[in-house]
Amino acid sequence: MNPGRLALLLPPLVALSACGLFQGDGATRIAFRLESEAGQLRDSGVAAHTFSYVPKGGYDDCSGAYDVQFSERGGLVVWCKDAQSKTVSSHITTYHLNFVQVPRTWNVEKKAGEAMRVELTRQGDAVVVTDVR
Repeated sequence: MNPGRLALLLPPLVALSACGLFQGDGATRIAFRLESEAGQLRDSGVAAHTFSYVPKGGYDDCSGAYDVQFSERGGLVVWCKDAQSKTVSSHITTYHLNFVQVPRTWNVEKKAGEAMRVELTRQGDAVVVTDVR
């Protein structure tokens, strides 16, 4: 696809994501949440904020157990598991790096329905992921 055509498609996709009509895969959903939470942290004036995330399930999101990796200055990966802990799908994005910095790698393993907690901290003008559990 040529860059001009892509530029025309991006505003509608951003609008759809803001309305919740385009949810994306598990990694993209977390990235959208990081975008929102980082913006709220910047606007709030507080130094740090922790939020919880639980996959909603469905076609492109984890319905069972899941593992998440925040890679140092790299991709955000989600592995969805079945009842036998076998990976049934995986998703990756770097979209979140537009809004947060990830200074180290975190790996978390969660049971079905279990919340992942992410701590964000303001450091100057940056919002940094400072803990994932």
